[in-house]
Amino acid sequence: MKILIATLMSAFVLMATNAQAKECKSNPINFRINPFSLVADSVAGGIDVGLSSKFSLGVDAGYSYNTELFTPYKGKAYSGGLSLTYYANSMREDSFVASAGVSKSYVQLVNDSNTFTARGTTGDVKAGYRWIWANGFNTKLAAGIGQTKFSNSEQINGRGLAPVAEFSFGYQL
Repeated sequence: MKILIATLMSAFVLMATNAQAKECKSNPINFRINPFSLVADSVAGGIDVGLSSKFSLGVDAGYSYNTELFTPYKGKAYSGGLSLTYYANSMREDSFVASAGVSKSYVQLVNDSNTFTARGTTGDVKAGYRWIWANGFNTKLAAGIGQTKFSNSEQINGRGLAPVAEFSFGYQL
């Protein structure tokens, strides 16, 4: 099921952006997916739209449909975010990257007798490197720090710093 969802998501994104990419060769569009999300019963990825040769705007989304891997609960989680990425060389070549982003998430977990819901907001900064091959395939590895604020159904609120990381495979049009 998760492979089907990832395949359909990929096909939709590539079809929707192909016409735009043909008209806008100087500002590439990059589709990326987190391969580790598929192991954890989820799908996570995003689209980076080139604003110039050195900057892109990223739109990210994630959906997890069975979190029992990490807790005794079953449930679902949604997330979405925006990021701005700087490429030291250019978006069309291997480059050091730095990004800043913000994301929102919603989690609902259920077991035999309890329901737990939480909402969160995270702002982060990351630095890393992106390798791109001549055929458009690429991979990105970055790490940084994030500030998270959350609240849940038990009226517990919190905030704190946490490490963040990104590993993705992508294809650039």
